[in-house]
Amino acid sequence: MVIPGLMPFPPNDGGKLCVYGFIDYLRRYHNIHLLLMADSEGDKNYIEQLQSYWPEVSISHVDLFQRQVMPSNKTKFISIAKKFLKAFINLFQARQVPAPENVYNWYQVNRTTPFYPHHVSFIQKLESILSNTQFDIIQTELTWMLNLVNFLPVNSKKVFVQIENKSDVLYDYGISNDIHRGYLEYVVKNTEFLEYSYMAKYDAVFVLNESDRKRVQENLPDVMVYNSPYGILDRDIKKPDFGEYVSENLIFMGGENHYPNVDALEWFLSDIIPLFENRPFRKLLITGSWTDKTKERLSAMDKSVVFIGFVEDLDPYLKNSVSIVPIRIGGGGIRTKILLAMAKCSPVVATSISAVGIGDANQNELVIADSAQAFAASIKLLFSDRSKAREIISNAYELINNKFSQHIVSELRNRYYLELTCKNYESLTAKAIPH
Repeated sequence: MVIPGLMPFPPNDGGKLCVYGFIDYLRRYHNIHLLLMADSEGDKNYIEQLQSYWPEVSISHVDLFQRQVMPSNKTKFISIAKKFLKAFINLFQARQVPAPENVYNWYQVNRTTPFYPHHVSFIQKLESILSNTQFDIIQTELTWMLNLVNFLPVNSKKVFVQIENKSDVLYDYGISNDIHRGYLEYVVKNTEFLEYSYMAKYDAVFVLNESDRKRVQENLPDVMVYNSPYGILDRDIKKPDFGEYVSENLIFMGGENHYPNVDALEWFLSDIIPLFENRPFRKLLITGSWTDKTKERLSAMDKSVVFIGFVEDLDPYLKNSVSIVPIRIGGGGIRTKILLAMAKCSPVVATSISAVGIGDANQNELVIADSAQAFAASIKLLFSDRSKAREIISNAYELINNKFSQHIVSELRNRYYLELTCKNYESLTAKAIPH
């Protein structure tokens, strides 16, 4: 059973790909039950599509939203009257000075720390499933799903997938936004304590890179900790063709709903772009969903900014573009930007924090740059030295194909599952459903 804590469809960002890719491959080997939360009617439509793609996967869901109902005239009148009365009272009440937005609105509490209770309807649904079916493995993903471990049956192996270390993300946010150090340490240490306390109750923890594995294992010596990177869907890996290759644009992949993306673009536009005296690129293409207000603000910072929104096929945009990942706030799903760009033959310039577990110190597969000056210089290099760009693209393709492709990472995780349940790998793979 998999309880991911997010909607894995469509697989258009890091967290979704992390869930989708494994299930898409491993459904051939295992009977999988997927429990999802629907936060909107759109999510319910996605679930229907997902079920049509994965007929062999049992998918349950819980509606966590209220359907829109047209109010009566009486209801409208009462609502307006209440708003007017509240506004009138506020005129005569002393107001507190609001706290700085960057301190108290980092992330909602239930997304920041793993103790916030889940909705009663979700727990009731999970209870119903567990009472009717016994699972060899029950897997949760994302920090806010950690506390489910106390509700899971003792006769199932319990696995947690750490897509990102939440305490690290909070620390990076606090440093880049000048949060008061005492307050920052208080929040980070509490979150770290809760993360490890819950993870200690799992039978196994999957992390995305070797450095995370070593750290988690040091803190949890009695728990099995596996390095289980996620990869790019096999269908999205493209073999390099340099017939018409030439760098023209920059491209940034990511939406506004994930704050590290906002921070990255603001830093790039305010600190890095001004370092170019003669720009080698024409446009800065930005994918994903962004509010009109943010689009207007970022576009005003530089004339090269072009928002292209959600795109079904990124190939035409990634072709002849250098991908930039100026991320300063960590997170596992962020690595998708790098892996996808590599798979699509776009050379990458990224910060070291965004590329943990990818490539090597010699910068053969991508270029690492952590300062504004280094980032600008690296972009200039890839635009001016075509042979260097081609070399990086070729090396990146080999890395993706041999280490981060869907079938490679899924087969690795499958071996971990079988090790946990003491099952035979060869006998299981022989029963795989061909498709």
